[in-house]
Amino acid sequence: FDTKDDIPTELNMAIKGMTLPTASLGENAAMFSELGYDKDIAVDFATDYAYEEGNQTLRLKQLKMGANDVGAVEMSVHLANVSLDPAVIAGMPFSLIGMEFHGATLSYNDDSLMTRILDTTAAAEGVSVKDVKEEMAAGLFSDPAVSEAFTPEQRKEIEKFIDNPKAFTISMSPSEPVTFSSLMTTGGDGGAIAQLLNVSFKAN
Repeated sequence: FDTKDDIPTELNMAIKGMTLPTASLGENAAMFSELGYDKDIAVDFATDYAYEEGNQTLRLKQLKMGANDVGAVEMSVHLANVSLDPAVIAGMPFSLIGMEFHGATLSYNDDSLMTRILDTTAAAEGVSVKDVKEEMAAGLFSDPAVSEAFTPEQRKEIEKFIDNPKAFTISMSPSEPVTFSSLMTTGGDGGAIAQLLNVSFKAN
């Protein structure tokens, strides 16, 4: 842990078993209660990042948050041309334009959340879990932003996760660094962004 700078240039920490009452989830409390989460949830959190001032590289090696009987989300990111100068940070979002994106991963491991959602939805609609899965996949791929962002092979991987929701990983590994200004020129086109960042989806 770096204590010399206003913004730490490195940090590695973890919090395990933090108790989170479901009643404290605000407008989401009713949803979690419906899914069967009536007791306190044990939450784990971890982060590990390092900033190299010499080449202005920021590596988020791990940012992970999970809860028992829910699931865990973990991500990593590699960025360059990043300045931690307070004056530059104050200029956001314009100061983001020159940053370079080198790669990232986003993973999810289920620990009953998806199963609960599928079971609860099926019971509420009076249909089978299989019907819910088919409806979920059809609804997801009817969104152009989703259908254009993934190849047919990757869409099969998404269907594989929906059918057996254990885990998935989304990887972004462009062949060369991508500036944020380049991302802005895509106009939010899902297919163009996916191609630029070389996005892939893998069910585990």
